Amino acid sequence: MGKYVRDFLALGLAAIALGGGCVEDAQATGGDEEPRPKITLRVYNYARVPTPILVSAEGEAQKIFREVGVETEWLDCRLWAAEPRTPAYQRPLTTLDLILRLLPPSMAQTIAVQNNEVFGMALNVDGPTTDALIFYQRVLDLARTGYIYEQEILAAAMAHEIGHLLLGSNSHSSTGIMRAKWNRDELELARLRRLLFTPDQSKLIRANVLARVQTRATGTTPTVTLQVYDYARVSASLLRSAKEQAAKAFLQAGIETDWRACLLEQKDSPSPCGFSGTSGSVHRPDRT
Repeated sequence: MGKYVRDFLALGLAAIALGGGCVEDAQATGGDEEPRPKITLRVYNYARVPTPILVSAEGEAQKIFREVGVETEWLDCRLWAAEPRTPAYQRPLTTLDLILRLLPPSMAQTIAVQNNEVFGMALNVDGPTTDALIFYQRVLDLARTGYIYEQEILAAAMAHEIGHLLLGSNSHSSTGIMRAKWNRDELELARLRRLLFTPDQSKLIRANVLARVQTRATGTTPTVTLQVYDYARVSASLLRSAKEQAAKAFLQAGIETDWRACLLEQKDSPSPCGFSGTSGSVHRPDRT
């Protein structure tokens, strides 16, 4: 039984981090004369956002990044092993892949944030970051005010968090889509599809993506950092063995792994994991 659990846990760790099975969207990459650097967004829709809403939001976020000069490819990834595999299932994770997880309340409530109106969070580690979270119920709450559509909020929130992954955690600005607190002015811009990155932010994003492209082109072995939050309190020996098995699966795909045991509660020992905390925060408009 112990070996079965260990092997199952190892397979799960590897499958989650390597992206699982993803469905490529049908959105065009554009017909610009100059090729643009491209990033891939792997979306895990745990919140079960309706497909029309999600596709629309991805399309709007894609337009935001085209204004920056960066192309995006969106892959909607399977959540469970029972779901059918797709051609994208065979694609390994690269330095150009970013991961967005859309969380329902049952999952979002396990993540401590400083403000209960925060819409998203980027996970910060040393080196290139890859993972961001969206708290979908808060998107719905704002949409129910009737001021702005659900897909418009979701698109802006996703672009904001992707911005943190490419700009870093301390990347809020006084204007534009990376503003820490959105008021009615920002929501009106989002509704008009004019809530964008600043020129300076656009330059930094392009530079980051081009650096990732170069890393991939030179054949440098990428390293993925895996933050493990052991809410189940798996035994140390079992978890260590599972990590070793998962690490072997990564090595076969040409990827090094950096495993980090993360802080669950304030009383726990300090850990090397980091959250953006208020970084990536998107707030409801002021009521005044």
